[in-house]
Amino acid sequence: MDRFACELRETGYLHNHARMWWASFWVHVEKLPWQIGADFFYRHLLDADPASNTLGWRWVAGLQTRGKCYLVRRSNLERYCSDDLLADATGLDRLHGVEPMALQDAATPANCEPMQDLGVDWMAPHGRYGLWIHTDDLAPEIGVLSEARPSSLAAFTSFSSYQQLGLSELRQIRLKCVLKDAANRAERHFQIPGKVSETESISIGLAEWAHREQLDHVIAYAPFVGSVADAIPAIRQSLGRAGCELLLFRRGWDRDLFSGARAGFFPFWKHARQVLQNRKTSAAPSPASLG
Repeated sequence: MDRFACELRETGYLHNHARMWWASFWVHVEKLPWQIGADFFYRHLLDADPASNTLGWRWVAGLQTRGKCYLVRRSNLERYCSDDLLADATGLDRLHGVEPMALQDAATPANCEPMQDLGVDWMAPHGRYGLWIHTDDLAPEIGVLSEARPSSLAAFTSFSSYQQLGLSELRQIRLKCVLKDAANRAERHFQIPGKVSETESISIGLAEWAHREQLDHVIAYAPFVGSVADAIPAIRQSLGRAGCELLLFRRGWDRDLFSGARAGFFPFWKHARQVLQNRKTSAAPSPASLG
């Protein structure tokens, strides 16, 4: 487990099995708070997502799916780990007869913007508008916003915000890289310059950009649970003071699939498979049109 922790800190990555083993060892063997372990993962994993990271840890701890948790087993490690990891067997004896930690769920529903309040069809707003690219959606050239013709593009990084979140240096570098890549693709698609700028906070950066570009609206794909979504109220206020309105959009597949996200993975996948099959059927040409 020490080796896994070092690998995570040094590379920003862990195999999925190692993530589950480590989380289970933390909760069910060490009897430590799952929230602290989840925070450690979130700060260091390059692919960290607030929702999947939190739900993954809750599932391992036995809080997400009633009656189910994930228990680390010595036999599982011995089957899948490389020989160099198993060369030192110190601590493996602690994995005999692991019992689940009894936990009480103190979670409360998040206050997310209702999906029905967000557009899934494109209609250009009046006046000048700019496209904001953020880390919760890095493909603005795909989907409903691909039809937009913005006057300006912008993406922002915030060192001070990343520090407040405790993100590792590797994680910060990764966020800047993916934003730059998204901005470059958006620049090619929308045929206007795309730039990633450093700012004290995203709300300040957006307001200064809107004022400088004389924007009436800022459009973006709606962020999900996490720090970007948490910043939306402050962003709306900051843009409002600059005489600019924030317009958020959802992708059509989000609207169609989110309603099925009410239980574990397999019920969701059953719902998603049906939705995808219906889309495929509706898109197929009729026999008559095939001549």
